[in-house]
Amino acid sequence: MKRGTLLTLSAAALLAAGLGVVHYFRPGEPDSHESRAVAAPTERDGFVAVGKYRLKLAIAPRQPQVGQNRLSLELRDAAGKPVTGATLRVLAEMPAMGAMPAMRAQAEVTERGGGHYEGELELPMAGEWPLAVDVETETLGHGDLVYDMSTARPGLKTQVATPEGIAHYTCPMHPSVKSAQPGQCPICGMDLVAVKTADLKAGSILLDATRRQAIGLTLAKVERRKVERIWRLPAELRVDETRQQAVALRADGWIGELYADYVGKAVKAGEPLFTWYSPAVLAAQEEYLAASKRPGPLLEAAGRRLRLLGLTEAQLAELRRRGKPLDYVPVHAPRDGVVLAKSVVAGSPVSQGQEILRLADLSTLWLEAEAFAPALARLRPGQTVAVRLAEGEPALAGTVAFVEPAVMTETRTARLRVLLSNTDGRLRPGQYATAELSVPLGEQLVVPEGAVLYAGERRVVFIDVGGNRLKPRLVRVGERLGNELVITEGLAEGETVVASGVFLVASESKLKTGGGAW
Repeated sequence: MKRGTLLTLSAAALLAAGLGVVHYFRPGEPDSHESRAVAAPTERDGFVAVGKYRLKLAIAPRQPQVGQNRLSLELRDAAGKPVTGATLRVLAEMPAMGAMPAMRAQAEVTERGGGHYEGELELPMAGEWPLAVDVETETLGHGDLVYDMSTARPGLKTQVATPEGIAHYTCPMHPSVKSAQPGQCPICGMDLVAVKTADLKAGSILLDATRRQAIGLTLAKVERRKVERIWRLPAELRVDETRQQAVALRADGWIGELYADYVGKAVKAGEPLFTWYSPAVLAAQEEYLAASKRPGPLLEAAGRRLRLLGLTEAQLAELRRRGKPLDYVPVHAPRDGVVLAKSVVAGSPVSQGQEILRLADLSTLWLEAEAFAPALARLRPGQTVAVRLAEGEPALAGTVAFVEPAVMTETRTARLRVLLSNTDGRLRPGQYATAELSVPLGEQLVVPEGAVLYAGERRVVFIDVGGNRLKPRLVRVGERLGNELVITEGLAEGETVVASGVFLVASESKLKTGGGAW
């Protein structure tokens, strides 16, 4: 294998590791650069200029060996002062050959003070091991350098370093291609473009129109407008508990005629529901008639007894007019409604306190739904609710009457009660429905839902900063509004964000920054 080809493979492998940048040599290409090339790194007193740094690297033994090799690095700034607190990464990699995969060896570098750093590099086998050195500090920024290293010859020979302010050069169509100097893409032949160190730190990437179309990238403006949050809650229609009434008897007896003879029958207030015979009621009627001949305390006591047994004033007046007791006394409906429950048939014996019928006024119904904490925080009695019984049907208007003050431990929800008018009898208890609650949120910044990338606990959007460049930015997300998200922090009205294709953009951004920008 030719040395040029070997370096090509090594460069690609080093780039995949995210350490350093190198020039891609094509077989037969001379090592010297043409007029567009950057000058090779300059050396003085063993120091090599790398961006704003001066770097000296030595290896012991001088001829690298299989096994342990000791690295000594000295780092200075342009004025010759020692640089401390730097982050140094050193990686050697033998390229894949045939069926053998690529092999890596990374040194653990420790700072010794005064700009001196040391590390151990263990080479598992003999061969060509291009060595990439990457250095960075907050004040001087980033710099990288590649050395030609082999176990077959002594010393280290510098290969290429990027100019100050330029992180590397890349292909607009193939961002995995990185070079320390201008040139052409080895894949498609396009001219490489410069990636600035500032852009690299920010995670910005260059994507031309062709590349954007290939990954399906679309843009959207950050808008500020009035928005509302809509919750759609599954619900069920129930009988209004405040409009129910039980019909019970106050003495033992037997049912005579039963007029409200089936569940669901509609009755009007004052209509007879059934008749009943009771020895106690019969005796109380006779006492009342006897006392009515001599008005006084005895008459009042006899009348009060009949009222307590359930007879009305109209029935007492009818008893006085008739002049004789009724064996079977009628019981009338106390209100309009329908029969919800029935526990007797004609002729059934009944006992004191037994519930014979249960009536309910269905002109108003309850709609009960269960809401989770985010919805509960914004619900108040008196709010208007749109109720849909089926998809596509017109919505019915209801009003929130009650929000349960406690959350059920089993479901972590609380019940919500809505009042619905049912004067036409169209609604029936037990029906399922959907309650739609709309809560105005005022003016908010909104972006398409697809513009936000969820990266662990971080939320990231990509801003179009012009010049075909996209830059990631951390944001804080608020309410979800259908296919949009409210942005509470990190964006300004009118900015342009990536609306679709954000996952692929994020992948390219991670590739260019080694995963460190966000």
